[in-house]
Amino acid sequence: MLQDVVVQFQDFDPSYEIRNAINSLLTEIQDTSPDGSTIKASFTQSSGAFLGAVSVVSSVGNFCVSATGRVLKEVTGTLAQQMSGQLEKWKLRRFY
Repeated sequence: MLQDVVVQFQDFDPSYEIRNAINSLLTEIQDTSPDGSTIKASFTQSSGAFLGAVSVVSSVGNFCVSATGRVLKEVTGTLAQQMSGQLEKWKLRRFY
């Protein structure tokens, strides 16, 4: 369940399927984020391209990623990979 998550869509109205895909992405990010994190995501469509940005704000650090592309699914995939990489680096530093 998404708690402490804010999602904004600008200049387009996503379909039910797109909203579900983005919710799944944000749930994955939330599950691997530090406890008590707040997650903010924004998606904008402009000139046939999508811009996505996700930030995780927590007491142990802030994590931010962004991606652009013509296909929203590709943008969300890139965001997931980038955020996963940042959170993995944090986890490695946390234990060593």
